[in-house]
Amino acid sequence: MSFLSENIFPGKHGKIFGTNAKYEDDLFEIEKFLRSYDGIKKIELKKDKFPVEIKVYSSKRIKVKNLMKDFKRTGFHLIDKNLI
Repeated sequence: MSFLSENIFPGKHGKIFGTNAKYEDDLFEIEKFLRSYDGIKKIELKKDKFPVEIKVYSSKRIKVKNLMKDFKRTGFHLIDKNLI
């Protein structure tokens, strides 16, 4: 792991994650959680893929480890697609 892969940086590139959520209600709760997370400015959900892909854009540096840990409160997992 490197400094670049361990963080989400502000800019136009974003970072792609996967999640084990399948249903619309679950995806709505996930989107609501991410929009309220400090530093996240934009989210793109790709529901036609499996697992569902979430692209996250930030307005400040966010540690991926902290985001993944906090995300578990939704009852789902957030997996960095760059590591797979």
